[in-house]
Amino acid sequence: MSYFAIIFDTQQNNYGRIDTAIQTVAKGDCQKFFEGFWIVNTIHKDAKQVRDYIKHYLKLDFDDKVFVISIKDNESPWASWGLDKDSVEWLKAKAGV
Repeated sequence: MSYFAIIFDTQQNNYGRIDTAIQTVAKGDCQKFFEGFWIVNTIHKDAKQVRDYIKHYLKLDFDDKVFVISIKDNESPWASWGLDKDSVEWLKAKAGV
């Protein structure tokens, strides 16, 4: 099991659906810290797998965004979807990805 931080932004009426998806991916082993921010424990091996699961519940045409960070050092450090190119490039440069 691995811990991840999931941060997302969506339309207000879509938050409940994303919350349910996060609780499912974590099989209940999760904590919501505030709207759009969760820490989860999941069987997924890296941030990309968690992102890929969650993004199926997001709607890119609504400019939804998701950012997943692995809390363990030995795994993929982060994965994103829908972030602007400048932010992604900054992260890549800082994280050495």
